[in-house]
This record gives sequence, structure tokens and C-alpha cells, in this order.
Amino acid sequence: MILHAHLREHNTKGDTHKLRRTGHVPANLYGRDINNMLVEFGELEVCSVLRKVGEHGIVDVDVDGKNYKAMIKEVQKDPVSQKVLHIDLYKVNEKEKVHARVPIVIKGEEYLRNMNAVIQKVQDEVEVECSVDKVPKYLSVDITNLNKDKITVADLEVSEEISIIAPPNMLLATLVKAGEAVREAEEVEKEIVVHADGSIE
Repeated sequence: MILHAHLREHNTKGDTHKLRRTGHVPANLYGRDINNMLVEFGELEVCSVLRKVGEHGIVDVDVDGKNYKAMIKEVQKDPVSQKVLHIDLYKVNEKEKVHARVPIVIKGEEYLRNMNAVIQKVQDEVEVECSVDKVPKYLSVDITNLNKDKITVADLEVSEEISIIAPPNMLLATLVKAGEAVREAEEVEKEIVVHADGSIE
């Protein structure tokens, strides 16, 4: 995927607000062997690329005709509108392995409905190590194949080219019966005591 960028000279709040009002996204491109570059992307192109490669994917960044292979390191979004506000990208060496944060996708919603259960996530993503061209958009686990109520790193579907930087027994999520989840929430509410001065126990 290619992101077309233009260099920008200023980095004040006024400049970034103006960029966003005109349909652009301010960004930083940096790396070990390049100077930090202030760039801007078209908002529509950014949203299209993020849908295809994810928020930690690898992209080709074309800066005024010069190409850089880069990893999306951070995407800042408006908490309400989810509008992309800023992006950090890190120039990578295609010959070296990289570390990347990858989202976890849990499959088997029909199974959950049949079991009258819900998923309580502990982790939304995991860190992986692999070559630049092997960074996955996400890692998944199919709960219909599980015979337990806990999902760990060992349950993730992952190819041999990818190493997960976490112990196999690290907890990612639990399966909880819907009734049990409600009871747990009620018990938590009962334990909370609000005093007249507004303090909470």
C-alpha cells in the first residue's frame, strides 16, 4: 500500500488545525538513518489504507516522489468522532526483523450466542517479531474449537514466520456466561460505597 505525502514546514497547533480542516492528516516520519520529517497525507487516502493494512501495518510512503518503507507506529483519533488526527510512522529496513503491535480478533460469535456467553477481553493486541513483509493485519483465535473458558497466547493462529513476544500462557480473554457477567457487575456495585462528602470506597 502506498501513502502519498507532502513535506510540511510548521508544526504549530494552528497549522495542524488548518490541515485537518482542509481534509489532511499531519504526520511524522522518522527512523534511525533519516531525519525526522513533518509530512501530511490526504485524509481519505489515510482511512482507505488503515482499513486495508490496520493501524500497525507496513506501507510505502511516497514523500514528494521519494519512497520510504515504513511501519505505522501510532494513530491518534478523536475519541468521539474517531476522525484520524495524527500518525507516527517509523522507517524500517526490509532486511531486518521488526517488532509490531497486532490486534487480536476473536472468531465464533454464533458459538457465543448459542452458549449465551460473552467475551471479556484482557488484551486487545500482542507484540510480534517478524520480517517487514510478514507483519499480519491481525492475529485470530476461533473459540468454536476451544474446550475451555480462557483464551491465551497459545490459542492464537500464527504462522511459523512470526514470533509472539509474550509467554504462551498469557491471558487474552475469558468466556463468561451472560448471567454470571451480570451477577459480577451487581456484586461490584454492591461493594461501592458513596459517602456524603462524595468520596467512594
